[in-house]
Amino acid sequence: VTGSHPFYVRLEAALARFEGTEAAIVFGSGYLANLGIVPALAGSGDLPLAPFTEGSRDSLLMPLSQPLEQYFALLAECGEQQAQQEIRLQAGPLLIEDWLTDLRGSSANPQRLVLHTGRLKDRFDKVTREWALHLAACAAGHPLTTHLQAQDGRLTLPPLGRDAAQEHLDHIGHAWRQALCEPLPIACATAFAWLKGEEKDNGEYEARKQFESGFMHIGEQEKEPALARAWTDFDALLAPRHGDVSAFEYWTGQLYAPLYAHTQWHQPGEPA
Repeated sequence: VTGSHPFYVRLEAALARFEGTEAAIVFGSGYLANLGIVPALAGSGDLPLAPFTEGSRDSLLMPLSQPLEQYFALLAECGEQQAQQEIRLQAGPLLIEDWLTDLRGSSANPQRLVLHTGRLKDRFDKVTREWALHLAACAAGHPLTTHLQAQDGRLTLPPLGRDAAQEHLDHIGHAWRQALCEPLPIACATAFAWLKGEEKDNGEYEARKQFESGFMHIGEQEKEPALARAWTDFDALLAPRHGDVSAFEYWTGQLYAPLYAHTQWHQPGEPA
């Protein structure tokens, strides 16, 4: 479909006024935007001169084109979209009522595909929302497989049994209720850094690097004002106890270790 429409003309005029620019243009997707913008960059001299222009353009477009190709290939493999499914279940003290609207394939092997615009390798903190939905689906009796296609590969969440998914949901619900009463000594990206570091017996060192700012690095504490108000540094975060272990280590195990252990990573082009 080509051409224009009065609605888009009004939208582009409104965007230009909002941004304080002479004009604006609306593209149908990020990939189309790059196809339109990169030639303009070349024409304005913001890309290297010929014969290096083509290589620079391809290096900008390739990170988008390959994930899109893999996403659409996987979309075709997963089959037709299912009718929306209602779920109603408990997550500890919380009642969850919602609809699953983007499942594909058969009811015995439902698939869910998510296109992520950035990188995901070792970025488990970017997956927590999809993990919660994945748990809810599995706990409601849908043996869901979730695929997240990113620029640098694909992250897959295989199905869980109903009891295991329900247990993880209950932990999240109880943590949510306790966090309403007091700040929990936990930070998402820091917790995943701890888990990754524990594979080499240096979890505390990696977690401290993630939480505190350093040379050419902004720590999670500085990015999140709520963390900065509650915990002055990583030692303060690590100080509260839960039985024989630090409360940080306890909540890391309750909230984030199941996701960390359950993910599967596929390099670009690797089959599902």
